[in-house]
Amino acid sequence: MSYFNIELGNLVFSLRTANPEIFLAVSQRLSLFVTGKKPDYVIDINYITPAEFSLRFPMASDKIVKPFLFQDSPVGFTFMDSTTTCTVDINSKISVLTTSVTDINDILYLSLRNIISLWLMLNCKLLLHSAGVMTPQGTVLFSGVSGSGKSTIAVNSQGRGVLSDENIIVQVQGEKIIAYGTPWSGSARKMDNREGEVAALFFIQVSQKFQCIRISNAMSLFLLLRDTFLPFCDKRLLERQSTISSGIVNSLACYTLRFNCAMPIFWDYIEDTISRFHEDRRINVC
Repeated sequence: MSYFNIELGNLVFSLRTANPEIFLAVSQRLSLFVTGKKPDYVIDINYITPAEFSLRFPMASDKIVKPFLFQDSPVGFTFMDSTTTCTVDINSKISVLTTSVTDINDILYLSLRNIISLWLMLNCKLLLHSAGVMTPQGTVLFSGVSGSGKSTIAVNSQGRGVLSDENIIVQVQGEKIIAYGTPWSGSARKMDNREGEVAALFFIQVSQKFQCIRISNAMSLFLLLRDTFLPFCDKRLLERQSTISSGIVNSLACYTLRFNCAMPIFWDYIEDTISRFHEDRRINVC
């Protein structure tokens, strides 16, 4: 069995597989995040034929997320659909992914992302449906559903570093929010293995009309939960995610942003908005 280790959000995952095609494809796509550090978690990727899959998992026709319990506490989870099953064992820190597909995008963007997002949440980190751009004022997150303009902003970053144009890992560290790049990119194919302190969070929508509004913590929390990977499988995980999300919106300036990235003043406006917020907060503290 071949393996390599990747680091995401300061957690190290060892990916193991006996299938040479999957190993080559996955290792190439994740090469930017490869590390020699000791793994915190292990993910085994097993390939079987579609015929064998249907025999071994006859109940896998619908999407299922099922926790398995010990004395009313979850010790693991099973994800299942018509082509893939994923078992996450919390105690052993080992996940087993069994799939009948060889499409690297299905494996990377669906199965692996679901497994890793769960491990992240168990370590008080969130995977956001967001682009992250590094500016002189700090890292700016642009969060939104598919088609809201995350990749458009990344393409028009004008030389600023892009952590990802699709998914960002975030973590509360005291009074700071730290963002980490991920290998999951959108149509812009932008990603970077870096981290930065978050300065602001914008919930975005492409529009011909430019409009930016500072929003309340309650509205920010609602929109943030919309743009995270919700663990519907377990009440305790949902509560943990809500707590982490509340810590994020309580620490950041959050805005709704309707934008046209072709506007030459876009980045001037974004950076000036952040600077004005931090200056106002400094004056209020003093």
